[in-house]
Amino acid sequence: MTSLGMGYMGSRARRIAMIASSIGALCLVAFLAAADELTARDLFDRFQAVYSQSKVISCSFEEETIMDGQKRVAHGRIFFQKPNRLRQEYVDPNDPDILAQLVVLDGAFSWSYTPWLNQVTRQEMDPEGADELLPGIGGDFEDVPTQFDLSVGLDEIAAAQNVYLLVMRPKAQPDDPSSGETLEVWIRGSDWTPVQFSYTSSLDNVTTVIRLQKLDMHAEVEPGTFEFDPPAGTEVITMTRRYKSDE
Repeated sequence: MTSLGMGYMGSRARRIAMIASSIGALCLVAFLAAADELTARDLFDRFQAVYSQSKVISCSFEEETIMDGQKRVAHGRIFFQKPNRLRQEYVDPNDPDILAQLVVLDGAFSWSYTPWLNQVTRQEMDPEGADELLPGIGGDFEDVPTQFDLSVGLDEIAAAQNVYLLVMRPKAQPDDPSSGETLEVWIRGSDWTPVQFSYTSSLDNVTTVIRLQKLDMHAEVEPGTFEFDPPAGTEVITMTRRYKSDE
């Protein structure tokens, strides 16, 4: 091919790249404009509507925790049944078939089993919050708008993939340590399901990011998923809990 032909091909490739880049930029601008029109309450309502229709949820996860500049990454699986049944399996980073830690909430007790320590800790669950997974949010998150200030965050990389960022901060209360906390939820615009969570505490200098994969909002689980019997020979430590009514 002549140098003129090669120059033409190079010029054509550059034009195609410029057109593709321009189209991508226009799509991003259009998405950001749509995000501006979608209020935080709109975004929350759509997410809540999907969540309220689910009964059992399952997914795989990657959990990244940064504390005092140190990073730790864990992987595993989560099974959750409303209102307060949970099974969270942490697996060995080199072999996903090896259980590193297991957390089970069975409705009466929370259990934490660490096989390599041959140890189980258990604690009675708070009956005052039996209808919700986290205190003060409601069984279907219906109390979130009254407990949190909501806003739409800016994440251009997520926006390019049709993912919205919902930022939640506890409403300011006098002498409330939770005022330094921020919860962020990345929500997919195609079906309004979460793809990532982030929790930050400025007081504890810790950030935890949980990325979800293979999310099933209408999962089916095996019988006994939310039950736990300590293996024979395991040391069981019972933790005591103080309730607000005891204060």
